[in-house]
Amino acid sequence: MTSPPPPPFFDVSPAAAATNMPDLTIVGFLKSPESFPLYLLIALIVYIVQLRYCDVVRVLPQCGHEFHAICIDEWFQLGSTCPSCRSIPVIYHHFECSDP
Repeated sequence: MTSPPPPPFFDVSPAAAATNMPDLTIVGFLKSPESFPLYLLIALIVYIVQLRYCDVVRVLPQCGHEFHAICIDEWFQLGSTCPSCRSIPVIYHHFECSDP
C-alpha cells in the first residue's frame, strides 16, 4: 500500500507576498484604484441621509422652545404664538420717525 501524495506547497512568506500577486483581501481592494466608485457611492449615500434626516431647528427667543424650521414657519403662517406655551415669541416695537 502506498502513502497519499503530500499536499501542494503554498508559500505564505512575506517575500512571496511581495511578488506581483494581487491582494485579494477587503483591505487590498479598498486600497486599489478600483474602489474609487465605491467611495463615491458611500459619499453620496451619506449626503442624501444628511439632507433627509438632519433638520434645521429654530429656537423661539422669548420661551426657548425648539421646533423644526419647516414646521414652525408653517405654524407662523397661521398665527403668531408659540405652539407649546402660547407666548408671543417676538415683540414688535413701533417707532415713529420725527423729521429734524
